[in-house]
Amino acid sequence: MIQLSITVKSIGKRKAALTRLPIELLQTPQTLRELLEALVEWNIQGFLERQQEHTLFPYLSEKEVQDRAEIGKVGFGAIYHEGKPNLAKAKETAILAFTDELYRVFINEEEIKLLDEPLLLKGNDEITLIQLTMLAGSYW
Repeated sequence: MIQLSITVKSIGKRKAALTRLPIELLQTPQTLRELLEALVEWNIQGFLERQQEHTLFPYLSEKEVQDRAEIGKVGFGAIYHEGKPNLAKAKETAILAFTDELYRVFINEEEIKLLDEPLLLKGNDEITLIQLTMLAGSYW
């Protein structure tokens, strides 16, 4: 079991809310591919758990409303999709997005560029995912 800290940054957002999420993985990933697949599994597991939660009277505190307003989206976090995600397809999509350079991965401020190069992850390593924004333009 390994404890890591994940930070996700999206370039181009007006207010970038960086939140460090501590996560625990059952096995230590040996490559970036394994790390990305483990993160997808962790994310889907959290989604399935949130899907099972039922709140009769959802509410937000004043601080939660302010925090979410700063990010640009105030909502109750309702999940309207009742189907189960396809884990294999989600992993495939995450790997494709990386190879298409839609996001970058840094471990302790060092960019990792190769999917199958061995990683030496240690407990409490800082992993940062930076989602890149595509620019659109037109000719005048």
